[in-house]
Amino acid sequence: MQKTISKNKVHDISTSLVDIKKKNPDFQIPMIYDGPFKTVCKTFPEFINTIIVNLLGIDPKDIEKAYFVDTELPIEQHSNKKMIVDLLLHVADDTLINIEAYTNLTPENILKNNQYAYRIILKDQVNGEEYKKLNFVQLVFVKNKIKLFKDKLVNVFTTREEETNEVLPYTPKLIYVSLANVEEIAYNEDKKWLYHALKLLTSDSIEESRQLVGNSPIFSKVVNFMEDYSSEINNLIYVDRDIEDAKWEKIGREIAKNEGLIEGQAAGERKKQQEMAENLLNFGDSVEKISSVSGLSVDEVLKIKENLENNNS
Repeated sequence: MQKTISKNKVHDISTSLVDIKKKNPDFQIPMIYDGPFKTVCKTFPEFINTIIVNLLGIDPKDIEKAYFVDTELPIEQHSNKKMIVDLLLHVADDTLINIEAYTNLTPENILKNNQYAYRIILKDQVNGEEYKKLNFVQLVFVKNKIKLFKDKLVNVFTTREEETNEVLPYTPKLIYVSLANVEEIAYNEDKKWLYHALKLLTSDSIEESRQLVGNSPIFSKVVNFMEDYSSEINNLIYVDRDIEDAKWEKIGREIAKNEGLIEGQAAGERKKQQEMAENLLNFGDSVEKISSVSGLSVDEVLKIKENLENNNS
């Protein structure tokens, strides 16, 4: 399987990004991937802010004071990453925008996005008071073609009452931007800036990105940054790992669907860890040592220890 970088250059997507870059210096990591997307948004907030103004019609005066909150967990705590949002933009006094980017939209990603949205809303619950009336928006950029979205660039979802069509209060607005359908705005001069910005998100060519800059100082900064970013071997390896993880997640889902093996294997491994911890506790080993040997957390070992003590009392 091959993917075109320019009219005369192709690369095999199964090849590592490091090898691709060596063979083709024009290659650029597409900004839509997790690492570069978050880095660019936080380094050049005016880039993502202007995209949001163009897409959502937010008053530029409000977004001038916008800032990112809730940054990602440090790498040593990435086991809890699914509970943390990466980019949460606070606009004006009552608007929060959770920004996500995916190369492909899976059922797991959709469910994860919903979890993010409601966790953020629930964080503003105070005992004895109503929920804070947030204007909460989740903005999701998706690279690949999604059948549900047909040929629309922007797809908006809300929770509505079936007969009256009224929006349910305190529920988020979910906005999906299908980058595969960006050509929808290609010939609209008023949307030229937005068209180029969205094309930059998926560009994997330095030359193509430079052509999209035009006279925009924001684009110039972003394109220069991504050229340097794509020359760093550690960044190439980081994105490669993301691609590989996504590939194995898909394979794992197929195995689980067809044979039901993953759940059984995970449960069996878990049981072995717990049995090991019980045996080591009976021998009097410390909780910290047992945690290190078994792979269980200290809290999990303490819980097993508590259960053993209760059963023996």
